Amino acid sequence: MIPKTSVVRTAMTQAVTLLSRQILPYHTQQLRNAVIVQRMFPPRLHKKGVPKTLKKREYIYTVVGNTDLQPAGDMPVILVKDVEGVGLRGEVLGVARKLARNMLLPTGAAIYASPENLAKHKEESKNVEDIPRQSIVAQKTIRQLQAMTLRIPMNPNVSWTLNKTHVRVAFRKTGVQVPQDCLTIPDEAVTQFGDTVVKVTVNKLDTVTVKAVIYPYDPAALEQPSIPRPWKKTKIPVGTILDNQA
Repeated sequence: MIPKTSVVRTAMTQAVTLLSRQILPYHTQQLRNAVIVQRMFPPRLHKKGVPKTLKKREYIYTVVGNTDLQPAGDMPVILVKDVEGVGLRGEVLGVARKLARNMLLPTGAAIYASPENLAKHKEESKNVEDIPRQSIVAQKTIRQLQAMTLRIPMNPNVSWTLNKTHVRVAFRKTGVQVPQDCLTIPDEAVTQFGDTVVKVTVNKLDTVTVKAVIYPYDPAALEQPSIPRPWKKTKIPVGTILDNQA
């Protein structure tokens, strides 16, 4: 019989509280947890043939560990698609369990890193190692270019024709450095204000079409005309899973 001391009652209360967490409703996913306890006073050795009896202090336990209180850690997955901010297709990495269960696994962007999937992934990775792919930073740059509308100011008091220098300066004012050999402007000469498109080649792999608007800007005028803002209507959800561009 367990003695009813205050220390033992406290230990029993803690044990019952921890074990009660294991009793879950039938519609709730069960948790495989373990509570590790240790005797505060190791039991003494008994003589052979003598009944083994324990003293009061030998019934006192201390909680050494509880897996319910330990962090679960990251979940290893294999990426099937290029995911912005996470990794490239074919990479084996550990991600947060919430991200894996709510986004990567349901959308088919990743699979569990089981031994069978790892063996299959090892065979498939041999065929795609030499295929050039965009990095995560390059994918973010492509997404930014697709969502932006480039503003190109031109002086209305002089005749002008759009060239790559105008486009490059407009990109630089927005904080984007684009080499001139990566720009492509329309073949037909652009000499009027309005909407147009330019193309940017990223890492010599992908060509992005960027919307642009040419508006009049007179440095000597005190009041400037209103600048059209069509880019405010463009919305791309954050965390979009990009398909492999390779």
